[in-house]
Amino acid sequence: MLVASGNDEISVLDAKSGALKKRFATPNGRSAFGIAVTADAKRFVLLSDVSRVFVVDAVSGRRIHELRGLTTTGECVAISPDDQWIAASDEVRTCVWSMKSGKKVHSLDSRSFSLAFSPDSRLLLIGGSGTVSALEVG
Repeated sequence: MLVASGNDEISVLDAKSGALKKRFATPNGRSAFGIAVTADAKRFVLLSDVSRVFVVDAVSGRRIHELRGLTTTGECVAISPDDQWIAASDEVRTCVWSMKSGKKVHSLDSRSFSLAFSPDSRLLLIGGSGTVSALEVG
């Protein structure tokens, strides 16, 4: 599955053929600045242009969670390999939420330009302006 976002819509594409499988509106009718798909391809996470992060059901397009904690336009988003954690950052903060509950479990005043989870989902690597740091999440 591939997920793409245009102005206010989400397109789900077949990864092999590129054929459109589904199309639906973004949860808040705004553009998405980042997208991440769960390993099981049942959900995806959208980083909105208004400091909101949405967990969305990939089949129905229904919003599962609206995650709060960012304060400005988002920079990047990542999902842990075990699908338990969501990380996102904006111009001043990086947050981690539980995929299951949608509750924020970590917040750092640290801008990041890239986020990546370790293969065992225990560490979040945060790439900033000339720095890389690790946050233990699991």
